[in-house]
Amino acid sequence: MEFPMGSTTEEDGFGICHRLERRNAGLQVPTATDTRTIRVKFPRGSITYSVDSLDDDKLQRLFPAATRLLSIVRVSLQPGSEVTVEGYGLPLANPGHPSEGWLNKLEPIVGDKTLVNILEQREFTFVVHKPSDVLRRDWNEDQLPPPFSYPYGTLHDWDIERFDNLIKNNKGHQFWPAWTFDDQNSHTAALVQSQIQDVRWLCHAAEQIAEQRFLARFVTTKEDENTGGDELSSFAIISLTTEFLNQYDAPWRHLIRNEFLELLLYNKPEDEGHATRYDARIVAYSTGLDSLKNFRPAGKNEFVLQLRNPEGSDRKYTAADELEFRMSLHRALVLGSGFWSVLRTFKHRPGSSPAPVTLPCIPEVNLLDIEDAALMDALMLEILPADRARFRQYFSKRALGLGLMTAGPGFGKTTALSVATLGMAESLGPIFASAPTHVAVDHFAARLYAISSSVVDRHNRGKPERGRIRRQLVIRGYDEEEYEALQRLLRDAQETDDATADPWKRPGRWNIHLSKAYWLLICTRSRAVPSLDPCDSIAIHRLQRQIDQDPKLVRLRRVASGTISWEEYANGKMVDKNVIEALFRRILEAADIVCTTPAQSCGKFYRDWKKNEGQRIRN
Repeated sequence: MEFPMGSTTEEDGFGICHRLERRNAGLQVPTATDTRTIRVKFPRGSITYSVDSLDDDKLQRLFPAATRLLSIVRVSLQPGSEVTVEGYGLPLANPGHPSEGWLNKLEPIVGDKTLVNILEQREFTFVVHKPSDVLRRDWNEDQLPPPFSYPYGTLHDWDIERFDNLIKNNKGHQFWPAWTFDDQNSHTAALVQSQIQDVRWLCHAAEQIAEQRFLARFVTTKEDENTGGDELSSFAIISLTTEFLNQYDAPWRHLIRNEFLELLLYNKPEDEGHATRYDARIVAYSTGLDSLKNFRPAGKNEFVLQLRNPEGSDRKYTAADELEFRMSLHRALVLGSGFWSVLRTFKHRPGSSPAPVTLPCIPEVNLLDIEDAALMDALMLEILPADRARFRQYFSKRALGLGLMTAGPGFGKTTALSVATLGMAESLGPIFASAPTHVAVDHFAARLYAISSSVVDRHNRGKPERGRIRRQLVIRGYDEEEYEALQRLLRDAQETDDATADPWKRPGRWNIHLSKAYWLLICTRSRAVPSLDPCDSIAIHRLQRQIDQDPKLVRLRRVASGTISWEEYANGKMVDKNVIEALFRRILEAADIVCTTPAQSCGKFYRDWKKNEGQRIRN
């Protein structure tokens, strides 16, 4: 069943709907559509049906445009079976058209029958524009292929041996991309296997490559060629074979993108155990190194590494009912087939909600529920004038609290997302923000804080102290390297580019701006960071006052502010690491918005915050 959408939905702030359109090679591509589709499927093996010619003249006159014989199909559901409904419960907007009343308000379609009444009936009758003999041949369950299911069973917890066996025993053609799923097991199987199969081939190749042994020649580095500063190092020239490169071409190119690796040195080719382990890094351009200028290559497949001396390597309606309902909505969402089963289940469950769920509603959330009109106006000024009205309308009425924005590079997506996220923080409370890469998270966090600062300055201009607001406390979250970074910045306030840098390890992703170390350094009045702004979070101002008054933190304040040197601080009583991490936790607990990658959100610093504080996750 197809229902028309309004022609001005985007301008009205409703948004644009998409459908999947098959293109070349059968690929499905999301394409803008002006219809909303509800698909009803009969259960296989659980129906009885008949196909006959339409001989009723009265019925035939209802179809004057028919160009061939008509047939009538009657379908009955067997006891215990029911139809599957896909696409039900999705938002639709078409003011003035009866379909909006049918779907959004359950207004009758024919007589007193609503869409729900039609979908819940046990017997269905269809008039089909096809001769009955042709229809009997085509509408036959025996001609259908077996029901599709992924061949990966029902166990999807982490088990490498089981994963490898499943992949080995189920080789074949690539599955078509799936946009909807029949059940939770199919969805979980697709998610898990897409990730596992994406990396296991590379893991297997890496294990095989680790067993390969090659001849190596060594050249001592000159003093100015030691990447690790004063540490001794040398170059290893590895002679790879053509057979190796042909066999492992694809995985080898993937693996050497990370320039850091380990080199195991064996005394003899037949030795089982290695004699020495080296930290190594790939030398991409060896022609400019003096140590190698007079070294004659043994072949075209030379692979040059710089090695670090191994001695330097060491490292009623109850909360449960509400939760069940929301989890059911989320499961239905990821299956992609609409919300019929969830809304129908909770409609018929007594006492399942203080305000009973009624078909066809799914919860809507106002993500811009800001009482301060001046703040709302200041926030909306960050959006282009042509987009403000529809932006405000769109985020004020979001089904399930979900909103999507698509645009090409340079069209202001990050700014618009930042405005929406700041509005969510004002409306809903603490927000957990995430992006797929470290660079994207850095940009997102920086833009959030910059826009929050701009909005607060605009709002507070000309206002008395009592009417002023403060900036959101935005934290760019990292893992355990925060403590090490803080120590390095206390040692040298100028070392802000990468305070966690180790020349013999893969470069870290740490950036000082908006990190927990950044805010703690502000609280200790460090020279490495800007001073605390009067409009910054009240929680940070309180923490700074408490640190100023805490006698146990006097030496930390002095080394941060430059009153004493790092050497004086290190030679005396230093603040314990546990105390520093406790201060980090206090900063995190006060955060309005925390930004990390999805992987970092599972770390010990952020998992509990996301669970207890940031109930609303902004991806």
